[in-house]
Amino acid sequence: MMATKRGPARAERPRWPYFGAPQKRLVFAGFGIWIGTALPWFIFRPLGISHYASPLAASWVLWAGLMALAGAVARWRILALLSALAGGATALYIGFWQMLLILQRCGFDLQLRCFPGPGVLVVQVAALVVLFQGWRLFQGLRAG
Repeated sequence: MMATKRGPARAERPRWPYFGAPQKRLVFAGFGIWIGTALPWFIFRPLGISHYASPLAASWVLWAGLMALAGAVARWRILALLSALAGGATALYIGFWQMLLILQRCGFDLQLRCFPGPGVLVVQVAALVVLFQGWRLFQGLRAG
């Protein structure tokens, strides 16, 4: 039997994730942002009312989740980094803005009659995960 040699033209292509675990975690964090968009963002306990994100906020947060997913599949490290930073920063900003609107509507009292729902909290946690993975991608950029 003859052994086959691999020439430079048949070099193996890199497999996903191209830049290690941070890129893989961006997939889960991006989907976490999307799931948070679908959950209630505001709960008013005495009346049992729960509201979802405003349409404009929801569209921006869905875009942020899409940017995180784009960073997860990018083959260039700088593009993955910029996508993660854009998606994470947008989701964190919109979540923080919505949280302030909820607290203003409730009057900043510390009662449990009016509080942010799970959606805005999930979006903010997932956005922090996206930003942390972007930081990990940046550290890899500096190292290599």
